[in-house]
Amino acid sequence: MKFEKIQQSQYKDFAEEVYIQSFPRDERRDFSLIYELIGKEKFSFFIITDEQENNKPVGIISLWDFSYFSYIEHFAVKKNLRNKGYGSKILDMIKENTPKPIIIEVEHSNSLDAIRRINFYKRKGFTLINKKYIQPSYSPERNAIPMQLMITTNDYLQQFSIKEIISELHHNVYKII
Repeated sequence: MKFEKIQQSQYKDFAEEVYIQSFPRDERRDFSLIYELIGKEKFSFFIITDEQENNKPVGIISLWDFSYFSYIEHFAVKKNLRNKGYGSKILDMIKENTPKPIIIEVEHSNSLDAIRRINFYKRKGFTLINKKYIQPSYSPERNAIPMQLMITTNDYLQQFSIKEIISELHHNVYKII
């Protein structure tokens, strides 16, 4: 697997297509705003390619690198390539190269897809954080969504409060001051 920065990739259209198809409107920002975040914030957006398949694009991931944790904002494998091990390999690479705890938002377990997604992250070493959480809206035209947070290590929660994590996410990712 290879991570290409979107601004240097030939697969920008692929990235936008996967982003829009994988996340409901309320769970994403306008794709054009991604380019505005890169370089200004603690934000990176990558297109993941499979080097063993002639660098075929397989997925996308957006990451925020905060002082005490990393946050996966969006992570998706192209729909027709799911369940082929790509997601596992990608998360393994992220975890190997990220010494900090990793946070991710997931939907509540009220659908089979959400349950599968949560179980996938659990198998990859994430734990659900037992705290009410609302993903703020990305814009006035979009809705806030009840979500759950997951983390790669509970030890982190002994040093920092969930309130601090949520504050960091809301302030930096969603621009709520």
